[in-house]
Amino acid sequence: MTPGQLVNAVAISLNVPAETVVQHDRNLVVAGLRTKGGRGHSAPKVTPLDAARLVTAVLGSDRVLDSVSTVRHCEQAIGIDEDGLFPELPQTHNFVEALAAVISEANTPLMFEDFDEYASRFAGFHIKVYVPRFGALIALDRFDFGDPDSKLISYERPRDRSEPEEDTKNSRDRRRLLGPFGIEQDKKIRGNSIMVLGRAFLEDGVKFTTAGEVIADLVQAGTGKTKKRTAKKAAH
Repeated sequence: MTPGQLVNAVAISLNVPAETVVQHDRNLVVAGLRTKGGRGHSAPKVTPLDAARLVTAVLGSDRVLDSVSTVRHCEQAIGIDEDGLFPELPQTHNFVEALAAVISEANTPLMFEDFDEYASRFAGFHIKVYVPRFGALIALDRFDFGDPDSKLISYERPRDRSEPEEDTKNSRDRRRLLGPFGIEQDKKIRGNSIMVLGRAFLEDGVKFTTAGEVIADLVQAGTGKTKKRTAKKAAH
């Protein structure tokens, strides 16, 4: 997938204007945070890490000027995978690495070969970035947070260790007073956005104009495969 195809796929999957995503992408290129090279046929192929950084920039930035600082802050947000959500990553890793792993895993022919299994994995994801403190969360199947099969990783930026470590009520209150200030937001995407990006990587771009059309086509294709398998079993 080329950078231009990635920009289009992110705009469609997150339902944001393409012009906004283009500007975030330019900011990341200038900062050396996105694969770059020639144009046209010589354009470089982007990676899931490129996609994760672009999604993070769009999801966690109040302004397009904030793209680079948002990504760098979120690459400092560390989580511990105690539930084994990402066995391919070190147990301790950052949010952008984890998001790249989700996108990479979504790029699989399983979406057509066994859509029900594919959907059961990715439809359950939801991914949050907390702005402006740049914490984050990745959860799987936590629509009911009491579900014992649910998995969750919380990502936080390390505290400033220049002051002595304290863990009293007064010290926690003082830390809260020091910020962040102003309006805080929780910005979230669901697993269906990741499914759109996975298909974009599999097929070199999105061949539809909305995320809903992408998912509807996947459902239809998956239903057709299921009917064929059922008919084949019945014939035997």
